[in-house]
Amino acid sequence: MGVVLAGLVLPNVQNHSLASLGGALRRAGIAHDLVPFRGWRDIEPAVARARAAEKSGDTTFGVSVQNTEAALASITLARVLRRRGFRGRIVCGGHFASLNAADILNEVPEVDVVVRLAGEEALVGLAQGAHTQEQLGALPGAVFRGDDGAVRLGAPARTVTPVPGGLHGDELPLHLGFRAVDLVGSSGCEAHCSYCCVAATTRLAATEARRGREGSADDASASGVVRWTSDRLAREIAGLYHTRAARVFTVMDDNLLPLAPDDAEHFLRRLADELRRHGVGPIALSLQLRADVVTPAVADALVAVGLVRGYVGIDGYSRQQLVRLGRNAPADAGPRALATLSARGVFAVCNALLVGPTIPLESIRAELEAMRAIRGAPLHLLPIDVRAGTTYHARAESRGLLEGGFLWRRYRFEDPRTAVLAEVITGLPSRLEEHSVPLALYDLAYNLGIARRLIPALPLAREAETYARVSDAWNADQLRILGAAVAIASDGDLAAARRFVLDEDARVRRFDRELMDEIEAALRAVEQAVCSSGHRLARAHTRGQLLSAVAFSMALAGCSRPPASMDGGHDAPGVIEVGEVGGYDWHWSAPEVAVQDGACNPHPNDAGFQFDDDTCFGQCGRTQVTARFDSEGRLVAIDGVDGGTIAPDVVACLIGSFSGYCYPNLAGTTQTLTGHCWIA
Repeated sequence: MGVVLAGLVLPNVQNHSLASLGGALRRAGIAHDLVPFRGWRDIEPAVARARAAEKSGDTTFGVSVQNTEAALASITLARVLRRRGFRGRIVCGGHFASLNAADILNEVPEVDVVVRLAGEEALVGLAQGAHTQEQLGALPGAVFRGDDGAVRLGAPARTVTPVPGGLHGDELPLHLGFRAVDLVGSSGCEAHCSYCCVAATTRLAATEARRGREGSADDASASGVVRWTSDRLAREIAGLYHTRAARVFTVMDDNLLPLAPDDAEHFLRRLADELRRHGVGPIALSLQLRADVVTPAVADALVAVGLVRGYVGIDGYSRQQLVRLGRNAPADAGPRALATLSARGVFAVCNALLVGPTIPLESIRAELEAMRAIRGAPLHLLPIDVRAGTTYHARAESRGLLEGGFLWRRYRFEDPRTAVLAEVITGLPSRLEEHSVPLALYDLAYNLGIARRLIPALPLAREAETYARVSDAWNADQLRILGAAVAIASDGDLAAARRFVLDEDARVRRFDRELMDEIEAALRAVEQAVCSSGHRLARAHTRGQLLSAVAFSMALAGCSRPPASMDGGHDAPGVIEVGEVGGYDWHWSAPEVAVQDGACNPHPNDAGFQFDDDTCFGQCGRTQVTARFDSEGRLVAIDGVDGGTIAPDVVACLIGSFSGYCYPNLAGTTQTLTGHCWIA
């Protein structure tokens, strides 16, 4: 009896999910092995480790499917493992699996059980031999096939509970020479943004709590939201500060602070008092926060507890876009929050969810004008990821805008002009590659913030100025491109959009490379300054680059470009008749798989699949393949080209995953598919 867990393992990055599962197995006396799984290249070693473990007895294989990027690679791993003779039980868990449990069991016969939300108790039960319908039905969060083949629910799923930051027995990671730890202590969100998968998981957790009658309607568990208290967070930080020498803390929770600014300020003031009471000295803190909670008083309180970098959730900058995103926030909250934090020395990063299946050009035009107010923080222009379980997904599906299956879904645009604009916004590779300017700034902000907070005497004013200046330069050029795209899209001129991309590509690459050189020089200067202060092991931690590279390595991702030829190779019409949506039979379709900065190959035949054969540490390995679609848009073949090889059973499993799904936009085409670097 034993368990093999496949999940993300990276240097200097903690994986609390795997640690929590491993701890539960260890307490139950169950032997387990952790297999690093970063994507396609790790399928062979993961399968080999699972088969080897099976020789010692009955084995349960658990695979983490946390996000859309990981889904296809992870499901393919399960299918290949079963195809190669694995006889044990295969279990999926994680965020994506929780929201797509029924689809997984209905379409992937190789998977036996999906565990939704917290998985520790169910995994232990499976490893201890639970296999009958009655036994499986008693496991919290288990979703399985009954004796009649129908998908059934086990006992109500448990809400994910706080994970102690010191759960790992090994030494804490070193970031810029300081011990660093990730904190996970809350789950869910009281907001109901239509596009957000956190909102979807919150609803699921609330439903499961009510199903289990775990509390009354006004009980916190019934809301699906579990929050840190200031006292518990202070005790967690203090324990790690004093016993593990931790000085750098990243709160991984989606929304640490209460939604009301007054409540958020009160929480932070109490936290500061508790930290002082526990004898905690200066710490460097990073977290995510909503723009509309950042008042001057809240920003002051954040600085008082050590905030150095904040990922500010804005997503929309105009009233029109916020309404379409289902986000309840003032339109000017984003620029105000960024300015308020920057004025206090906090490095901020932000994004804009710009294009999606229901977004009209008028809304994007309003966004363009509103985003001109942003200063001192890099802005990402991103397509919306239409995730299962969200209100936005249901809306797009009801309007017939989605194609394909749950593992690889693409969408069309209601407004054909938005499709033309998307051709420009997603067509410049250096704007969306794995090591793009905003990603580099994200990592510079982290390391620069740590250095300035923990060694305040260091002369780093020049590097801080570089951050602000490069951010403004990047934003200005992004908005220049967006302005041109809006003008082209207003005429519905697809050919003009493609010409613009070709004309701009070389100039944009040079411009972005110059900015990247400045950022890299600043990051080296930070390292050198910290080293000169006596921290011999001061190495900058580029978490953003590491995780985003792996995210793409996980993905057979949808490229953010349309296929260049349709109808047997003829070019799509160069000019779209704006307003004649009903007669517009060519639609650019964006992928559901993580298009947050989905990079695109400039090759005109690039369609929609990308393999990556490495995790892009230093450079991106590329495995070229072709995908052939029949006249109805069904995937019928995947072949290696230019010396690239794919194991036949992996190809068979991939084709099986697409069985029954149709991609009309790719009908009758053979597309060259390449690996790309991508950012999260």
